[in-house]
Amino acid sequence: MVADAFAKITASPRRGLPSASIPVLRQVPLFAGLTDRHLRKLGKLATLTNFSAHVLIVREGTRGDAFFVILDGHAVVVRRDGSKTTLSAGDYFGEMALLDRRPRSATVMTQTKITTLRISAAEFQALLRREPSIALALLQTLSSRVRELEQSL
Repeated sequence: MVADAFAKITASPRRGLPSASIPVLRQVPLFAGLTDRHLRKLGKLATLTNFSAHVLIVREGTRGDAFFVILDGHAVVVRRDGSKTTLSAGDYFGEMALLDRRPRSATVMTQTKITTLRISAAEFQALLRREPSIALALLQTLSSRVRELEQSL
């Protein structure tokens, strides 16, 4: 599904990718409770962003200002404890930056050339002010995730 969306997105204009980005954004757990209409509005904020191989996308400790969904390529997440996780098409990072804009909890560096959908935290927060129903849906999703975590303890 990500590969199909990637083909449509790369053929689209650089900004405002609503219909092609919906399947990709729908896979992000934070956005699970959003309607198609909400996802289209969110997709309008997305920009297609390309990165070369072996470049830093985000650095741990810097202020979070964007969310990324990888459409193509590979990146590695390095955490403070030294653990590493490889990300590829369909994976995402920076979702908490959309909500709190606090310092990044990990560093993300590309391994290959990658293409991402990027959503600015400032634009996302402006969307939440215009569309409070999106904020309510996100709160419900976050509440469900907290309850699930509590039950697993």
